[in-house]
Amino acid sequence: LAELAETLSMEKAAKLQALTEVGDLSASLQQSETQANALKLDLDLATEKLSQNEADIARLTADINALNALKQQLESEIASPVDPRLKLTVSATPTVAFASRIACRSEPEPLSLVLVTV
Repeated sequence: LAELAETLSMEKAAKLQALTEVGDLSASLQQSETQANALKLDLDLATEKLSQNEADIARLTADINALNALKQQLESEIASPVDPRLKLTVSATPTVAFASRIACRSEPEPLSLVLVTV
């Protein structure tokens, strides 16, 4: 009977220890699930940001392609020969005459009467 009581006591202690371990494992599992959910949320945010970055990269690539096309168009226009009829001739004389005419208009007439005799 004493042996049976001792065996029962040992089984009870083992059962209590197993229940404690199950509780600890359950708490650890719950903490792991919380961490897994947080990591999943981080992964979802990173995936969304990656998707946005890919869209930005696509837009920038399109802009670069458009700029390259414009560059090629400008280079071809610059490299084309100039029509001789379109050459600009610059002369200082018309500019001076125009400036003189403007100056004459802005100067007031003489205040005294001018008498011209022949």
